[in-house]
Amino acid sequence: MTITLGTNSESPMRLQITQLMKENLADCGIPVETYDLPAGSWYASGPQGRLFGRSFDLASFAWLAQVLPDCGLYTSSNITGPEEFGFGGWQNINVTGWSNEAYDAACGNALKSLPGGDGYDEQQQEALRIFARELPAIPLFTNVKIAAIRPRILNAGLDSSQNSMLWNIYEWDVDE
Repeated sequence: MTITLGTNSESPMRLQITQLMKENLADCGIPVETYDLPAGSWYASGPQGRLFGRSFDLASFAWLAQVLPDCGLYTSSNITGPEEFGFGGWQNINVTGWSNEAYDAACGNALKSLPGGDGYDEQQQEALRIFARELPAIPLFTNVKIAAIRPRILNAGLDSSQNSMLWNIYEWDVDE
């Protein structure tokens, strides 16, 4: 038995990660063949695309993360695949193909609630418990956001939930 592990060739970090995973799995007696593809092929829509076509044993890729985990990434309704076979289409985002009714229910209930509202925390935690127990994907790490600002710039602030450091630029000022 040999497992394949793929990633996109434009990411030196993910190429290094696949090599380390190959070595670590070999230490456990699991042979791994690594491969890498240009991003256009790797991330192409299915069924042609390797990742979104769900044509892999193991895959290394990145998601834009939010402060709160997005349980919707792994719901059954988001599995990539042909609609005629009951999947949500090739543009969907659950490339793992993982499906769990209890997870879908907990996530659905959490998504219907507002943070801080009735049942929100409990449903989010239930979805996270199911995800952690079955582990359809292994999140390895979060990229840290770092910024440097001159001391004279006032009111600039990092917010990990924002995509840009400039999220509140309208509040910035200069201390003269």
